[in-house]
Amino acid sequence: MTDKSPAYQWYPKDILSSLRVAALTDLEELWYRRALDYSWLHVTLPADPETLARIIGRGCTVEGAKAVLTFYTPVKKDSTKVFNDRQQKERQKQKKNRLQKSGAGKASAEKRKKIKELADKEALRLASTAVEIPLNGNPTLQSSSSSSSSEIDSSNEESKEGEAPTRHGKIRTIPERWQPDERLLAWAVTTYPNLNILDQVQDFVRHYLGAGTEKANWSPVFQTWLKRSEKFRLQDGNKNADPESLRSHTEVLAERKRIMSAPIAPPPTK
Repeated sequence: MTDKSPAYQWYPKDILSSLRVAALTDLEELWYRRALDYSWLHVTLPADPETLARIIGRGCTVEGAKAVLTFYTPVKKDSTKVFNDRQQKERQKQKKNRLQKSGAGKASAEKRKKIKELADKEALRLASTAVEIPLNGNPTLQSSSSSSSSEIDSSNEESKEGEAPTRHGKIRTIPERWQPDERLLAWAVTTYPNLNILDQVQDFVRHYLGAGTEKANWSPVFQTWLKRSEKFRLQDGNKNADPESLRSHTEVLAERKRIMSAPIAPPPTK
């Protein structure tokens, strides 16, 4: 990553309120601005007025170069060169911003990597144990010698409407920092590879916080949310299909509203 940036911030208020800049003639201000461009690209400029005048160009005189040099500071270890203090501060600010964005990008990449690893791990585990996770029920283990299935995890059971929960604790609204556990997250990424699961989590929490819905267990509700999101995605993806086979946008929105407002079905009883 290079520390050099092709552009620097220009602050009109600072330049117009500067008494030193106001004291320059029109030509001297032109030469000063050209010198700023050169010093941004090369960091330093020659301290010799004659040499600087030739670099600035546009008919810059030695006296004009001397006026420009009043805005520059000599380099401590090399008196033949000068630099602009304000530009140095701008370089440091831009470098800090780049490092912050780079750090955020690396953190996001690590998070995506972890999700993929969890998804791969869960896919292998499901394949080896033949675990099936229904959208509105409990994970079940399929037996090869019998058509019956036994429960392996009842953590995703939903409390019946109006019935006090006995396994999941108190019925409450969704926590602001709610996140699916690692197993549910890996299942979601594996089952719905075309959905951005992280975005879905944020939308899910935002929706139910606004609705004020109370549940004892939010995991099965999130499973149903993903099922609906996938349905919406497929509907939106049909825009390039035969127009005669598509419903109108109004019909799609109405269907989406109907689905989102419908109560979540309880797990099927056996």
